[in-house]
Amino acid sequence: MVSGNIAHLYGHMYEIPEKKYELVIKFGENFPNPPPKLVDHDEIKRVLGDFQLKNITNWAPEKAVIDIIEELNMKIQETLEMPKEELISPKTEEYITPDLNAYPPDAELNKYLTPSYTENEFF
Repeated sequence: MVSGNIAHLYGHMYEIPEKKYELVIKFGENFPNPPPKLVDHDEIKRVLGDFQLKNITNWAPEKAVIDIIEELNMKIQETLEMPKEELISPKTEEYITPDLNAYPPDAELNKYLTPSYTENEFF
């Protein structure tokens, strides 16, 4: 996130010893209706020139932003003709939003937590 703004992301698509392929993603106020805007940095522009991504051209609100990033990663990789192992790419872990209803309300928290010290030992 740039300056703590979740609607403005910055990162490296790839990083090899001599170059970093950087990308900025900006989400508009009405996202997910319009796709996010990608700001390609110089290294991506040098490698790919003028390019289009199918996942942006065919964007629909139910699509995932990670698909855009993966498509761009593949274009860079294909253009550089480098084996996948030689490039450092972002992890493609699945992030799950926790179910906050699974946790007790703050008012009930004390009955679940029992300190292992007495107040006198703490001070």
